[in-house]
Amino acid sequence: MKNITKLISLLAFLMLLAACNTSQPSELVPVNTAAQTNVLQATNTSLTTNTPSPFFTRPVTITSGPTDTPKPTNTPKPTNTPKPSATFTPTQVPIILTGSGDSVVDVSSWPAIPGLIIVEGNAGGGYLGIVPYDKNGNRMSSIVNTTDPYNGICPFNFDNKYATRLEIKATSNWTITIVSLSQARTLLVPGTIEGSGDDVIIITGNLPDLATITGNSSSNYFGVIPYTADGKRQSSLVNATEAYQGTVVVDRDTAIIEIKATGNWSIAITPAK
Repeated sequence: MKNITKLISLLAFLMLLAACNTSQPSELVPVNTAAQTNVLQATNTSLTTNTPSPFFTRPVTITSGPTDTPKPTNTPKPTNTPKPSATFTPTQVPIILTGSGDSVVDVSSWPAIPGLIIVEGNAGGGYLGIVPYDKNGNRMSSIVNTTDPYNGICPFNFDNKYATRLEIKATSNWTITIVSLSQARTLLVPGTIEGSGDDVIIITGNLPDLATITGNSSSNYFGVIPYTADGKRQSSLVNATEAYQGTVVVDRDTAIIEIKATGNWSIAITPAK
């Protein structure tokens, strides 16, 4: 029995040995550890890549198509250059005179320059007349000549005629004040001015051209007289005894206008073109 067992074990061993010879394992090639490490290092080292050059963006100007050239605008017509304002003598010390009835008063202290004379009197409606005389005793044109109560402004020492005395004819109290021409009211051209009774106005602004004048509704006397800046009288704009409304040409060198009126009036002046 033991022999049979040995025989079986021997057969099994032979069979196993035969099987091993049939499928021998491939010979293992020893691997160089250092070479393997170098390969790994070579593999892990990134290849040097070419660093791209900075990308410079050149500014690109987009040229649009030709734009429509704006149509030339209409050049405005040159405006009227305002005339130089008339230069009047600096303010003088006023002369103030008061009295009652007839009298002769000295006004020689007023220089030989145009001014304004302001008169108030004849409250009772009698008579009031004021006449100037020059240094040689020559009578000049009357300043006031009325039978009505009077309160007005008139030119004084105009037209190169200079008074040294005033003769007053009156039936009641009166007051006379002489002041500088610069105290007159002004009319800025273009513009309108209104008033009542006798007055003197100064023209400023643009050169005057046309004057539209209204006044004398009571049909007394109505006169509108222009003067140059130095007080030289020009041709009358209005000389009427009836109610008046009209338009007249004004000389461009007119700087002062005298109004002789009873009642209300208005003057509108347009500029020269």
